[in-house]
Amino acid sequence: MFKFKSTLIALAITFFMLAGFVNSSDAIEIVELRGYNGSNIDYYYGYPFFTFYVRTNEPYGGLIWSVDGGPKKATLGDGKKKDHYFSFSNFSGSLKGNTYKIEVSAYGLDPNGHFVVPTDNMDTTTYDFTLYEPIIETQTSREKSGLSKGDPHVYGCVKLWRQYFDGSVISIDCSAYAHNSSDNSDSVEAYGVFRHTILNKPFDERETFMPALEFSPGESYGPYVSGSLSFPCTHIGKEDEWISDAYIRLVINGRLPDGYFIGNVITFTNADNPTD
Repeated sequence: MFKFKSTLIALAITFFMLAGFVNSSDAIEIVELRGYNGSNIDYYYGYPFFTFYVRTNEPYGGLIWSVDGGPKKATLGDGKKKDHYFSFSNFSGSLKGNTYKIEVSAYGLDPNGHFVVPTDNMDTTTYDFTLYEPIIETQTSREKSGLSKGDPHVYGCVKLWRQYFDGSVISIDCSAYAHNSSDNSDSVEAYGVFRHTILNKPFDERETFMPALEFSPGESYGPYVSGSLSFPCTHIGKEDEWISDAYIRLVINGRLPDGYFIGNVITFTNADNPTD
């Protein structure tokens, strides 16, 4: 059964790619192509499998999809469906963001509701999908690094979600969170800072401070987010570079002497300019 299905898909792809001229009462159009979460960005946590959604204006006879011009996959329609979920594996992310071009071609039905190939009743669209891989520090990662264990009942987490250049700004996105799970009456005080600096440019630092607050057993601190800690940059010259320094510090008094900390430096060059 599996072999038969694989052969059918392979034949469908071959037929779809032939040029031909079969008229249809209505031209098929792809009206939506997006990631499963509705965004063109997502985050990689070690699982390289991501799902996408495509929708056409009328029932499709067949769909073909590929990523970065690679191997193609296909599905046949049932004469009724206008949408489809499809997936890719082997993606990877980075703090700067790895961008992939998703391409989908949709093939329509003839006036009698049949899928006849070859056909010129088709539409093709592309979708840029960017995948980021955060840096995360938690109590577990601190212990693995040989840092102070602190109070096992106080859980903290800081994340550098992305450190990126989008063609208009160089920016960082960060968050911080802590939870007091102790079963006694001790409260805990926490405070911290998100900071972004361009080390080789005459800019002031961009900072967002987390408030100094006490939180009792069963209560949480945050989550707090950095907001946009951005520096304007519309283009990086051939010989130029921007050295971005991200700094996150979450201090939990009397519990984790070393605090939670992420420091990361990335250099952006002409190669990082977005392409059309």
